[in-house]
Amino acid sequence: MRFVLTGPYSLLPAATSRVFEIVQERKFQLHDDWFIENCVNTPETTPEAELITEILLPVF
Repeated sequence: MRFVLTGPYSLLPAATSRVFEIVQERKFQLHDDWFIENCVNTPETTPEAELITEILLPVF
C-alpha cells in the first residue's frame, strides 16, 4: 500500500499516524509491523513544501 506526503519532513509523524488509522479503519491486514519512508526528492534540490515522501506498507 502506498501513501504520498508532499511537504516538509516535519509532517511525517502526523502523516504516518494517519496512515495507520486508515489501515485500521479499512481493516487492512499488515504483512508485518513495519513500513518504509521513501524520500523521492531531497531538501538539497527541492523546496521544503515540494518534498515528496512515499509511505509504503506491506499489506495482504
